[in-house]
Formats: sequence, structure tokens, C-alpha cells
Amino acid sequence: MNTATPVNEFTDNDEFFLHGFAHLFLLGEGLVTHGAVVDRDVRHWLLQHDGRFARSMPLVFALFNQLQRHAVCLHASLRVKGGNSSKFVALANDADFRERLERAIANPKSADARAIVMTIMR
Repeated sequence: MNTATPVNEFTDNDEFFLHGFAHLFLLGEGLVTHGAVVDRDVRHWLLQHDGRFARSMPLVFALFNQLQRHAVCLHASLRVKGGNSSKFVALANDADFRERLERAIANPKSADARAIVMTIMR
């Protein structure tokens, strides 16, 4: 694994955990999928009799952080798929969307910011 290349946690999550926490995965194995860690595996790790996974705060925080981010991504994905996704796709692909978004972040009470929020929230 090249340390200069970021690891995609949606496709190469096994690399992230096996290489990032090699001191816990002594045999270099233990993940079933390449994507998100399944609850059954997390439970198995945290309940190991020697407690090495449960005592590793960086591992616990990484698992919790991924759990939160994956839940948000799933929720956003379902919202886009369930709603009028063509408007959202058109907005995101608009050439000046990034600039409009940055202005909206800088001035959240502006008319443009409200228009972006209303488009996304629909």
C-alpha cells in the first residue's frame, strides 16, 4: 500500500483497517468485505477475550467516525433517490454551483443561500 495515496473507505476499507491497525490484525486478515465493516465483525472484534480491539481508542474512534459518515451518506443518497433527483443533479453539475455554494456558506442569510437550501431540501 502506498502511503501517499488516500484509501477509499467505500471500496478498500479492508486496506485501511488491516494496514492502519496492523498491530491488532496480527495475521493480516479479519475483514469479510472491502467496503464498510459489518456490525457482526465490529461486535466480534470488540468482544475479543484479550480486549486489544476494545482498548484501542484510535480503532474505536475510526469505527465510530465511519459509522457516522456512512449513515449520513446513506441518508443523503436515499433522499436524492427518493426525491426529484434530476433537479439536484442539475444543480450539482451547474458550472457556477461551487462558487454559489461558497458565497452561500459565507453569507447563509442571503437570497442565493436560501434558494440553494430550498432546492436541496425539496
